[in-house]
Amino acid sequence: MQAHCPASSTRGSIMHQYTPISLTIEIWGDGAVGKTCLIQRYLYNKYVVEYDPTIEDTHIVVRGGCRIKFVDASGYNGLIRDAEESEDERNAPRVIIIAFELTSSSSLEHAKVLREKIPRGVGFILAGTKVDVGHGREVADNGKAAAQSFKCGYFRVSAQNDVGVKELFKAAIKLGLGSQAPTDDPAAVGSESRP
Repeated sequence: MQAHCPASSTRGSIMHQYTPISLTIEIWGDGAVGKTCLIQRYLYNKYVVEYDPTIEDTHIVVRGGCRIKFVDASGYNGLIRDAEESEDERNAPRVIIIAFELTSSSSLEHAKVLREKIPRGVGFILAGTKVDVGHGREVADNGKAAAQSFKCGYFRVSAQNDVGVKELFKAAIKLGLGSQAPTDDPAAVGSESRP
């Protein structure tokens, strides 16, 4: 299901809170694989150095008339839809990014388990994180093979060095919105954030 984004654009005004959610992008994966770092790098162009376990964090951006909700879900938390979501949010297309750490084969195995929990019809992408960590890599091209077997997109990314992050999120937005995807970068505007 692809969403329709209204032709009008809202810029930094309170009006954006009345624009229905056009797309929800959730990031699932083990703790400490870099889910928060990916969102922080993409939306705010910053890198979080210290690890602080996330329960769940939501960021909403408006661009090109589309309101995109980014959900930083901890571990299995992404499997449960927010009971406080509006009907528009529940009906909006979802894309799930399953993140795993390229330096951990157990992280990739867990990503395979998470893949099985994605509801039918929901688009997803596999993302191998910490590509910048060259030593001790346990998972080389196993992520690519897993993505091929899942028939999904695959990105190797580094939030720390800003490698592949924009491309990952642009692919997720295009997967969810198709031809309705905004041509400008959603990360280029301010966003709401709610715990």
